[in-house]
Amino acid sequence: MRIEEIMTKDVITVNPETRLLEAQKIMMENSIRRLPVVDQGKLVGIITEHDLNENTPSRMNPMGIQQLHYSETMRP
Repeated sequence: MRIEEIMTKDVITVNPETRLLEAQKIMMENSIRRLPVVDQGKLVGIITEHDLNENTPSRMNPMGIQQLHYSETMRP
């Protein structure tokens, strides 16, 4: 069996400028745990569910979520 026979062909990607909350939403809506990060057609990295969990506030802490939303709206 070859990789091409089982690989995902229509890959969902994000770019380096994608906000963490948007990446998290994409992952949840598509039931995926990893997103390739592509810049000008070139793979530059991979963001994982674990990465997002480590870098976003806990859903159990409402203040943390408010702070994240505030900081996201304050960015240019």
